[in-house]
Amino acid sequence: MAGRATTSRAVGIGARIVSTLRDIGVVRLASATAASLGLGFVGLVVALSGIARNSNPSLVLKVWPSNGIALSTEAQLLFTQNAEAPSDAVKDLSLRALRSQALNPRALSMLGYYFSSSGQDQRRGEKFVDLAAEASRREASAQLWLVQRAATQNRISTAVDHLDILLRTKPNTGGTLFPIIVKSLPDAQFRRSLSRKFSPPSPWISEFLSYAISNSPQTLPVVDLVKDVGGFPPSPRAEGQASALMNRLSDEGRYTQIKQVYLFLPHASRMRFFSPEFEAADVESHDGLIGWQAFDNPDAGANFIRSGTDDRPQLQFYAEPETTRTVASKLLYLPPGAYTLTTQLSSLQEASGNFASWQFQCPTQRAETKPWSRPAPSGKSSIRFTVSSNCPVQVLSLLVSGGDGKEGVDATISRVSITSN
Repeated sequence: MAGRATTSRAVGIGARIVSTLRDIGVVRLASATAASLGLGFVGLVVALSGIARNSNPSLVLKVWPSNGIALSTEAQLLFTQNAEAPSDAVKDLSLRALRSQALNPRALSMLGYYFSSSGQDQRRGEKFVDLAAEASRREASAQLWLVQRAATQNRISTAVDHLDILLRTKPNTGGTLFPIIVKSLPDAQFRRSLSRKFSPPSPWISEFLSYAISNSPQTLPVVDLVKDVGGFPPSPRAEGQASALMNRLSDEGRYTQIKQVYLFLPHASRMRFFSPEFEAADVESHDGLIGWQAFDNPDAGANFIRSGTDDRPQLQFYAEPETTRTVASKLLYLPPGAYTLTTQLSSLQEASGNFASWQFQCPTQRAETKPWSRPAPSGKSSIRFTVSSNCPVQVLSLLVSGGDGKEGVDATISRVSITSN
């Protein structure tokens, strides 16, 4: 029974990948409808028919009729025009290319596609594509065939290997292949196979992860992938990727996963879950939502500066007249209890209705803890508040208003802390 269940599950994975590949292929080139895909490879070559071709093989052939690359490229273009029933010209062009260049990988691949899709000799066609892959790993159509074949045979790890070859040798295929990979992320077996490409990271991994974070219809499979590989791959993009993923999770109300993503950052500190103190990481927004987010706009905003003898970050904020806006915020994960918020604010000149105030709320809104707003007066001030057991995550934010006069507001917060009562 266990063996039968495993086989059934594997078949399902392979079928999903093949289905995705077919869908992508059909969508990419409207000229090839491919209503009946047979082996399923037609959609694949349609998807990438333009990746390796010359800009105008017909023009090259007018000048150099025996050019093997142009001949095989013309065969590929002709094949995509009628992938269900390719004309004999596909075979003739491919054979002419091979006479000019004995091991022309694209010509070998097109012969394979021709024999298989026309129904003449599927086994013979497969041998031609295998020869093409042996002749050059860089031939996209051959690698696509191998992806499809491996997926059909439920060899998911092998399919991922060929996707890796494609993305390594043809970096511009990402626009076509990334949606295929993203659509397969919900499956744990696929993620395990993909995770092998993270250590050491393949050249395309960082770009793919950015794509997945922005475009995956589900965020949890992306979080699971990051967990599977032990964090974000070393890259200048890593902090930005973590921040973007936390933002998407926040939009979905997935605050537990936000904590998980943050902890994968190399400088992560669990104390940030409970402390609103300004940290060096806030100056460059290295901690995403777990750190302070300062919103800088022309009419009202905030930014971090370094000042004082200890060079600690301070939050400088401003608002133009008749402007009221939240200028900074931070997620907190305070356990239930009674607390005191202490702040040190300087240079706030109260005039004509301008103000600064602290806002505290529970974004899950299952909570008994009611949101509150308290003034942030100049000098040192303290605010007592309580967190209920139904408020597992909180948002502390700063609201400022320039009032209705001419001065607006401009001040600096040098310190903010929370202590348990």
